[in-house]
Amino acid sequence: MKNFIGVHKTEEEQEDQIKNWWKENGIQIIGGVVIGIAGIWGWDYYQNHTYAQSIEARDLYLDFSVNNNSSTLQNLSENFSDSSYQDEARLLLAKNQIKNFDESRNTLLSVSNSSNKYLANLAKIRLAKLYINNDNLSEAETILNKLNDESYKGLKLYMQAQISEKKNDLSSAKNLYEESLKNLSEESGLKNLIRLKVADLN
Repeated sequence: MKNFIGVHKTEEEQEDQIKNWWKENGIQIIGGVVIGIAGIWGWDYYQNHTYAQSIEARDLYLDFSVNNNSSTLQNLSENFSDSSYQDEARLLLAKNQIKNFDESRNTLLSVSNSSNKYLANLAKIRLAKLYINNDNLSEAETILNKLNDESYKGLKLYMQAQISEKKNDLSSAKNLYEESLKNLSEESGLKNLIRLKVADLN
């Protein structure tokens, strides 16, 4: 672009030079502008579409949380399979299915494979709890062994202590309860319960 107009030329020659340059480069420039505008418009459309989809999925989740409507859950599964709201709805479904062990277990297993690690770990915790409450201790241990997120360490130790207690391995249970106390946050509502457990095992 530098000095593409000769400053030493007459005005008419400069005008002719501009016209010739425009003939040679005008199409590319217009094309570039059109592509740039289309790209901006396309990105805006994508963002708006994604936002609208997220709002619709959220509304379906809220509707399901209130009405427990199976058709709403089906809509989420079929049309918003990539949304975390589908997995959140399934966690609610598993809670509602708690009296039916097989149904609740299968629902939690499906969420435990979620791409959302937080929801997947939450499903594993609830699945382990379900197994413990139904005395399926080996299955609970298998699930807990796969839970490697440090933020769940205290809760994992607590549940492992419950398993040991159910196995009547009281020494191991006491040690695990004490370890869980060290790894739970001060705000955890479990701490007082665990202290009572430890006192009972002394």
